[in-house]
Amino acid sequence: MEVSQLIEKNAKLPIIVGGTGLYFTALTTGLSNIPPVPKAIRSRGDAMRLSHGPQWFRDVLNTDDPKTLATLDQNNPARLQRAWEVLEATGKGLHFWHARPTHPELPLEETVSITLNWNTFDLNTRIDQRFDIMMETGAIEECERARAEGFEPALPANRAIGAAEIIQALDGKITLQEAVTKSKILTHQFAKRQRNWFRNKMKDWWQVDMSAKPSLAKLTREITEAIS
Repeated sequence: MEVSQLIEKNAKLPIIVGGTGLYFTALTTGLSNIPPVPKAIRSRGDAMRLSHGPQWFRDVLNTDDPKTLATLDQNNPARLQRAWEVLEATGKGLHFWHARPTHPELPLEETVSITLNWNTFDLNTRIDQRFDIMMETGAIEECERARAEGFEPALPANRAIGAAEIIQALDGKITLQEAVTKSKILTHQFAKRQRNWFRNKMKDWWQVDMSAKPSLAKLTREITEAIS
């Protein structure tokens, strides 16, 4: 991992911010050593997702790997496809691989780990404002370029929330306002999945309620006392 190499080279106390919950989990608790999925299997997965939808993966996993299926967010097509790909490539499900020992680069007990939380109303308001800014600063033009180059929604690079919806509007299938509304709702749902991740995977982290407008000076003092 690039971050672990930076930590090893630098004698100073590192402060690591940003990224997804998965990045931090990989760093502090380790990730399962799952064999890579061949490109041919991933391409088959993309094709099945496009032609049959996520229900096809649910049906296969329900028959061949119910233990993994029970742990997944079954409304997340990417998670369902990933579980199928691993099963197809290795003959064993994610449940098997996740049960194997992991080796964290930076054990949680050696860190001061903090999550910054917003209440649902405030977070959704910020999401809506951010999407409006995106629309005003080039999202439509970016989607027009992608459409002209042959937009393929099954490709990972094209799965960004809002891309397919805006292109549907450009194709006249829905109005632009419908595309914006749908994209905001999808982003709210994505944020909800992230909050669930934080609650389940980061429940032992220091929780800071940003909606309460905490004092930066007080927070800094508490963190300093915790690491001294």
